Amino acid sequence: MEEVGIDQLQMKEQGVVFDVRRVEADYIAPALMGDRLMVVSETVSAKPARWTIKQDILRQDTEIFTAEVTMVAIGPKGRPVRLPAELCRIFGS
Repeated sequence: MEEVGIDQLQMKEQGVVFDVRRVEADYIAPALMGDRLMVVSETVSAKPARWTIKQDILRQDTEIFTAEVTMVAIGPKGRPVRLPAELCRIFGS
C-alpha cells in the first residue's frame, strides 16, 4: 500500500478504512525460517468502494502461495463508503 502512495493512518483519520470482505487462497508450498520471500500484488478490479487484488508469494522463482483478496472501504459507522478520489485514481476505478 505504501509503495503506491496509500497512507492507511491518514485514511483512518479521514474516517475510511479497508475491511477484508473475501479471501480465496491456495497454499502451494511452505515457507521456511530464513527463506527470502517476495510478495507480488496486482489489481484485479477496482470499483468506487471495492478493490480486488491478486497476491502471489514467491520463494526465488517458485510460487508458494497465491490469493485473491477483495476489500471494501468502510466509514466510521462500519458501512461501505466510496473510496476517496485520490485512491480511485491510484486504483483506476
